[in-house]
Amino acid sequence: MKQFLLPAGMKDLILEEVQVKKQLQAKLETIFEEWGYENVITPSIEYYETYQRGFGQVEEERMYKFFDRSGKIVVLKTDMTIPIARLAATKFREMNKPLRFCYCDKVYKVNPVLSGMHNEMSDCGIELIGADAAYDLEVLALANETMNSLDIDTWVMELGNANVFNEACKTTKLTSEQKQTLANLINEKQLPELELYIASLPLNEREENFFLQLPWLSGDMAVLEEAMTYAYNDGLQNEIIKMQVLCNQLTQLGYDNFIVDLGKMNYLNYYTGIIFEAYIEGVGTRILSGGRYDTLLAKFGKDMPALGFSLKIDALLSSMQVSNTKIKKELCYPSNKAMEAIQFRKQYKDEIISMRIDNTLEEMLIQEVV
Repeated sequence: MKQFLLPAGMKDLILEEVQVKKQLQAKLETIFEEWGYENVITPSIEYYETYQRGFGQVEEERMYKFFDRSGKIVVLKTDMTIPIARLAATKFREMNKPLRFCYCDKVYKVNPVLSGMHNEMSDCGIELIGADAAYDLEVLALANETMNSLDIDTWVMELGNANVFNEACKTTKLTSEQKQTLANLINEKQLPELELYIASLPLNEREENFFLQLPWLSGDMAVLEEAMTYAYNDGLQNEIIKMQVLCNQLTQLGYDNFIVDLGKMNYLNYYTGIIFEAYIEGVGTRILSGGRYDTLLAKFGKDMPALGFSLKIDALLSSMQVSNTKIKKELCYPSNKAMEAIQFRKQYKDEIISMRIDNTLEEMLIQEVV
């Protein structure tokens, strides 16, 4: 028998998986709407140059690319932030700020073979456009509420800040290429390689000590006090103080399920302030990720600060269960009673979820579905 296979990285969802996904999506959309975010839907296809403009450097090998009728390169969207930034900068450029958008949509990324990740993924998240750093607390609170809504006992949020590294670099003489290499080594915590690389850079002793310590500055709020002992310029000290204030506010609000990680450098050319990611026990990838990206909208002709986050629904499915609040009932009937059965089903549509012909019966029968 001939087998009909799916393309690499794709997966069918069936039966209970579909129910779990729909319930989870509905729950997230309700939370976002309660916080004042309005749903938007963007096309599945964007111009390649839109992502190139947004990211600066794109990983072409991880994109699904093809040509439209005019010969221009188009791609299946790889994330939601770039399309929403384009949307906000064009259709909403004259609207009062901030703009609150939410979404639940599919994104596509070609992942390495045997990575365990699917190439088609569903993201649910929010974007807060035209909001400066004073709104960081609101978005972090919503991210915490989102994680709490999942009813998962063990989860943790890692909280970093790209400006800590950026401010530390301002008083150095490092080139853009050197900064990026340094950030990658810190983010990946490649400590022997980091030590060797720092020794090759034009840094003074205090600068060297700070960058060597960054990968280790991870843990509870005490690491921020430790970071202050290595901070060697005013801008760096101010960013650490801002982090202390933000963490204290989160704790006072009861959102204490976080650790600080000042060595978090994900997408340094993209994020310009807070960076955060949430993980749950038993899932080997981040479940929620987000941050501040104040320079992105300017690339689309409208200079506005912004921040947001997205939740990876598919990574959660194995950890979730269907929530059934009512007993499932099935209406069985002989084929000669089809008219009566459909009329009955219309009358009791809130109680009966399915219908089935059973010619061993003489009359209609309602039974619970196991």
